[in-house]
Amino acid sequence: MLDEVTVLSGQDIFSEELNLTFCQPTLSQIALMGFKRWDRVVNLLFFDKARLEEDEKLAPEEVAQIDALPNFAYVYCYLNDAKLYEFQQDFKDFCVLVFPYYDVDFRQLEKTQIAFFPKDKDAPSCILNADNYDIFLHYIKTLFLKEADDGSEYNIDEKDAKAKEMMEKIKKRHKILAEQHKDRKQKHSILYNRISSLAVGLGTSARDIMNKNTLYQFYEAVGRFQARESYIMSVKAAMVGADVELKPWYDDIE
Repeated sequence: MLDEVTVLSGQDIFSEELNLTFCQPTLSQIALMGFKRWDRVVNLLFFDKARLEEDEKLAPEEVAQIDALPNFAYVYCYLNDAKLYEFQQDFKDFCVLVFPYYDVDFRQLEKTQIAFFPKDKDAPSCILNADNYDIFLHYIKTLFLKEADDGSEYNIDEKDAKAKEMMEKIKKRHKILAEQHKDRKQKHSILYNRISSLAVGLGTSARDIMNKNTLYQFYEAVGRFQARESYIMSVKAAMVGADVELKPWYDDIE
């Protein structure tokens, strides 16, 4: 079980179940690799067929082969396909960021496994296979896939006329912004918008946000910032007579 405070600190996380240390790169470090390349690796690890089919433009027969394989077996086969050199390089660069203390070997063709050999010869090695892959994914999901909501909903009674009018203005603004950016559907473009918005909201620079935050820290900060803005909006609505429930923004983020 991962300790959220330790994850929030940005420290390295050691998994006793896997004998594997996970590092948390900052947004700036991931940017050096490229967020699109990072996403491609994470999509594969989680067997996101929809994104892979779109990115790789797979033929129907290849999609059928994907459906027939268990998750880990598919990941392993994908890594060992000689035609997919660019993706294999993406995976290696991902491992440099997340597993810098290990030499990673995914070409042990006699066994369906990925081996993590520690550079410190006294440390234990990790053999990733179908038996422990779900544990591995749990760590990846917790560290790197913590999502924040879009901040479009506020705790306001829609029956109150003044509050409803205020919310309609906010929703109209959201709709205009969404229309302006309707072609920006890539995950890294959404991330771009959130980095920029958080920097403006906190009165700092995007570089400062990226240099100081891991993905987990960043999404936590975005969620907390959205909760605070929602609370402020609820207070303003209450001041004009709306019947609203004021939820402390420093409680758990829903």
